[in-house]
Amino acid sequence: VEEKISHDTFAGQDIVLITSGDIVEANGLSRRIGEVNYTTGAQVRAYASGGHTFTQGDSPQDIIDENGTVWMVTEDALVNLDGEELERLGGHLAYWFGWFAFFPNTAVYGVSG
Repeated sequence: VEEKISHDTFAGQDIVLITSGDIVEANGLSRRIGEVNYTTGAQVRAYASGGHTFTQGDSPQDIIDENGTVWMVTEDALVNLDGEELERLGGHLAYWFGWFAFFPNTAVYGVSG
């Protein structure tokens, strides 16, 4: 499984986005519309970067900072061997316009380009 790592700043906080997993494809039949084919992207998690710049480690669960320190990717945090943790940030993947229609005071993160 190939990991993809992106660094950014959102709402004044340095973050690292880690994408893992494969593209998920579902095929089936619907009584109403017939054949259905659906493709969705991989899992994306956001963490506080703590000012670090990360690259992929030897395994999908490991990333390496600019000093060569190995960090483990977990559900709750990025954790290094010394026990230092960088928290996972809350988020929700959604069509931005749908979310924003119900929650207009929410900051919406997006990638343009």
